[in-house]
Amino acid sequence: MEKISFLFFTLLFGLKLNAQKKEVYVDDNFSEISKKEFLRNNDKMFYSWSDNQDSITYNIRVQRIAEGKLDEVQLKKIKDFFNLQQNFNKKFTINYYQGIDDCNKNSDQNEYVFSDLKEYIKKFEKINSPLFLVYADEKGLTNRLQKFEWIYDKAKIIEEIFFNFHYPCDSAIVISPDGNFVLFRGEHKWEWVFNIAFK
Repeated sequence: MEKISFLFFTLLFGLKLNAQKKEVYVDDNFSEISKKEFLRNNDKMFYSWSDNQDSITYNIRVQRIAEGKLDEVQLKKIKDFFNLQQNFNKKFTINYYQGIDDCNKNSDQNEYVFSDLKEYIKKFEKINSPLFLVYADEKGLTNRLQKFEWIYDKAKIIEEIFFNFHYPCDSAIVISPDGNFVLFRGEHKWEWVFNIAFK
């Protein structure tokens, strides 16, 4: 009888805990937003997903294409990372691979991905605009590391400035000489990135 009472109490306590689980809605800067804002315009230009942490479920809403401006310290750090002169006055682009995920897990064997990358490297060279291929984790990148020149973000300089989360597939950033940038979080078309770099 005592075992049954204990089991009943445990189940009841577990149900009570689950019932008390709080749901929080945030944007990609971890600023709290309303549920209505979270659900608003939840189309292809936004990502949304949930992350369960103990007694809280975080519902995260992220704009896929964002604009911003780097401060002087951030811009200097990035230029130093790529060995660019501080007076470098052209746009430059970063293709950033955070690591393997469901979106990119087959990319390293996909000929389309290779030919696309090759094509856009040439296009960026033609407009004399640097394109840097950067990675945070080499898992899932073996073949592309052999065929293209990549830079390892060992100190997480790029990641810490631009990425609060792991976004699916690769991301891209186009940075202007004054520090203004356009950030493509996760899966995107190369054409979008190139058009911003070419403006």
